[in-house]
Amino acid sequence: MKADTKKKDMQEELDEEKESSGVLVAFLKEILWYVVIFVVTFVVCKYIIIVSTVMSGSMEPTIMTGNTAFCNRLAYLGDKTPERGDKIVFLFKETGEYYFKRVIGLPGEKISFKDDHVYIDGVLLEEDYLNPVVMTQCEDTFLVPEGCVFVLGDNRTNSYDSRFWDDPYVSIDDIEGRYFAQINFSFEFDVKRRIQKLFN
Repeated sequence: MKADTKKKDMQEELDEEKESSGVLVAFLKEILWYVVIFVVTFVVCKYIIIVSTVMSGSMEPTIMTGNTAFCNRLAYLGDKTPERGDKIVFLFKETGEYYFKRVIGLPGEKISFKDDHVYIDGVLLEEDYLNPVVMTQCEDTFLVPEGCVFVLGDNRTNSYDSRFWDDPYVSIDDIEGRYFAQINFSFEFDVKRRIQKLFN
């Protein structure tokens, strides 16, 4: 009788150890899953995709203020270079901030303005992505150097761009990525400000 009781107690102990071991394994698997997600997210955001809050309206209505924008870091790797019309993000050295703008002029091109429109090498640039009432005001002429691009914001009356900078050209080496999508949400505008309101 005592032997049976002892055997039963040993079996219960084994069952408890198996259960504890199973819980531990499940916990470790869950931790590992979160680690994998973190590592993959870090690699994607560091080397493949830029995720950034749009802080100004210079590219409206194409890229809206307060949205989260996504840009491809690999767009201009190797021999790939920006094309006219590309929407890019780059570090603007004068302010140390990231800007979203549209590529207008390519290396070697002459950019001029007439009747509130853009001309490339004397030919009118068709810009069907602009609001019909938008006017591109500028009286200067620009010759884009090699290795650089000339950029403008789509919201021409509210854009600090190549028309106004001391150095009006963006080096292709300074381009961080090419814009490809946005969502109507951002931590800066939708979460942080709501939290601030709770404490104000």
